Amino acid sequence: MKSINLTHAIARRPFFEDKPKRVGLFATLVLSNAFWIAVSCTLLVTVISMSKIGKSITATLWEQHQRMAEIEAAKAQAIAERDEKIANLLRFQNSSTSDILTMAKALNAVFETARNSEEERFLEQALPEALRIQITEGIPASAIMAQAILESHYGQSSLAKNGNNFFGLKAFDTWKGARMRNVPTLDDGSIPTIADFRSYPNLSEGFNGYASFLRETGRYDNAFNKKTGVEFISTVLRDGYCGDPHYVEMVREIISRNNLDRLDAIFATQVAKAAPTTLAKNRSS
Repeated sequence: MKSINLTHAIARRPFFEDKPKRVGLFATLVLSNAFWIAVSCTLLVTVISMSKIGKSITATLWEQHQRMAEIEAAKAQAIAERDEKIANLLRFQNSSTSDILTMAKALNAVFETARNSEEERFLEQALPEALRIQITEGIPASAIMAQAILESHYGQSSLAKNGNNFFGLKAFDTWKGARMRNVPTLDDGSIPTIADFRSYPNLSEGFNGYASFLRETGRYDNAFNKKTGVEFISTVLRDGYCGDPHYVEMVREIISRNNLDRLDAIFATQVAKAAPTTLAKNRSS
């Protein structure tokens, strides 16, 4: 019997096949549950994140709403305080109802020009003094305020802060009051120099000192009772108050920017109603 060589056939392994690997039921359940757990965790994290984002957006919107409400409340309070200050300025006026209403509107227009708290504070403190001097001395309040703003930068200059000198009044040899010594300054607006300046105990006295200076020199009598601030300043400059050629234009710009010309109409009415002898008596007293 002839033998058969199966070596080559066995080497090719045609009879053997690897059995396919199968995942068992338990492993299938584990993998499936792991997948859905991962999906659920991802969704949960997403929901939580969206919730936090939503809460953050809601909180931000609420904060903005609160800030806007606070801003509006502050504006309303500021308007109420301004109205009260205007009412206090008008309390002792003997004018007619229409004149008082005109004055209230003019004062409010001036206050509204303040660009920051420092300017607002200066206007509130200085305007009553300017109106008082307008009535008692015949100097337009628009001119007083414009000069004070120009010379003191709304009360922020060193002369104003250290000596309540809001008008750059120098202390010459005839000045007997307190003084600030050796202060650097500019003559005629451009020439560097050093000079002594008058010093006053408070804002009211500083404004009184300005009116007294103009009245007592006798040089500026032609300027009193001019109907507008620009006319007043132009007159005192012609009479030698200041040599700066740009002074009138600077004052004119300040009067326009701060609505101070609204005060000129009030002053014109006061001048028209006042007897000339009364105004002359006020200047000489």
